[in-house]
Amino acid sequence: MRATRWFPGVEGLLAALRPAWWVLRGWTVAYLVLQLTDVEPYALFWLPLTFAAWVVLVAAVVASAQWGRGRWQTGPRWERLLKLVNAATAVASVVLLLWVPSAQRHELASLRAAANAQPVDGVIAGGERATNLFVYGADGEPVDGAQVVDQDGRAVATEPHGGDLWAQKQYWPDGADEPLFYIGAPSAEGVLR
Repeated sequence: MRATRWFPGVEGLLAALRPAWWVLRGWTVAYLVLQLTDVEPYALFWLPLTFAAWVVLVAAVVASAQWGRGRWQTGPRWERLLKLVNAATAVASVVLLLWVPSAQRHELASLRAAANAQPVDGVIAGGERATNLFVYGADGEPVDGAQVVDQDGRAVATEPHGGDLWAQKQYWPDGADEPLFYIGAPSAEGVLR
């Protein structure tokens, strides 16, 4: 290829870009390690958020650069393994460079849609949807058959799935043979409250 007119310029450019490849290779290895070990809480990142993740990133980039500079003397068996790792990292780098921006755009669109969404019926307590409400009288005793309504007399919804038991939140109490579901009680007319 060096006998062609165009290749020497390309070869010179690739040689000049070699340090950029060392950084990209280190970033890719760090990204994969952080995702496999769950050290970095945010899955879509260019730069990590936690101190531990930064340590992993810097160590991976330094190791990649030292390897690229030829500072590690290895035998032929290790040389083959390192070439295989290098090729796998090159493929992973291309995939990540294409996937991360696309996934970030998708996540941003989802966040925007959630921010613009209309509020849903239900009761939120402590940042979580309430799955049941209990009414107590002034004496501290439960009020049997009580129903909670809003300021307009509408029944307060704690169960957003309209009686669909499989879509409702289920839980398994200790020793239970089957799951229990959070559902309202039927009124005298048979309507789920």
